[in-house]
Amino acid sequence: MSVRGHRGVTLIELLISVALGFILIMLAVPAYNTWTADAEVSSAASSIADGLRRAGAEAIKRNTGVEFVVAPAVGWTARLAAILPALPGTGTVFAEARFAEGAKRVAVTPDNGTTTVTFNALGGITQPNATDGSDPIAFIDLDIPGVAKRPLRVLVGVTHNGIKICDPKFAWPADPKGCP
Repeated sequence: MSVRGHRGVTLIELLISVALGFILIMLAVPAYNTWTADAEVSSAASSIADGLRRAGAEAIKRNTGVEFVVAPAVGWTARLAAILPALPGTGTVFAEARFAEGAKRVAVTPDNGTTTVTFNALGGITQPNATDGSDPIAFIDLDIPGVAKRPLRVLVGVTHNGIKICDPKFAWPADPKGCP
């Protein structure tokens, strides 16, 4: 066996390996950015849908109105509605979430500029909202413009039954992932 067989790798072989590794990393970065953006959108959609479901359940549990308020750049809050101002605890916040917790880049856009939906004591949606008389939220769009490949929409039970996360890119009812 020659002496060359025991030395290891040459400088050229090492440089080629480093260059190939660098190229592979550069190819993976855009896919990783898209993946993290889609994960943030999904996280924000799940948070909002869970908050809406919790607000409806709390309205039933407490037998009173509950407001779900989304602040597009901040997060969401669920609180007791001011249906009867004399009720103790009106305006008391019992649940909230911040988009900085896994979804800080997500653009949150309610459908008609309103940011509130009020659930009645039966868990249904009050029209108009109890506190300010505005129309309730029908849907909330979530996206990271230019980065996310999968924008999502959270439907609130005004136009259909229940709360649903859907993908506006798919045709409904042909595809159950789609939005009506």
